[in-house]
Amino acid sequence: MVNKVKFIEQLRNNPKNIKFSDMCSYLNSFASDGLKYRQQGTSHRIYKKSGFKGIINIQPDKGSPKMCKWRQVIQVIAFLEDSGLLKEEKKQ
Repeated sequence: MVNKVKFIEQLRNNPKNIKFSDMCSYLNSFASDGLKYRQQGTSHRIYKKSGFKGIINIQPDKGSPKMCKWRQVIQVIAFLEDSGLLKEEKKQ
């Protein structure tokens, strides 16, 4: 299980060291909140949330998510948390 708070801090502070598999694990950790993954038979991973018209589309680049994709993840997760569509994990 990915620690959501530590992961998002690492994503904001040093995203070049994020692994694609860690990004997927982080997004999968929101499954209980309704964030669904759908496979399209490609290297892309697409996540959707009912009540939200956008998608999160990530793809690997030599083992890491492409840089434009981690920015998208930060923005979309922040939006979903602010909207109350995802549960925010509090810092301890």
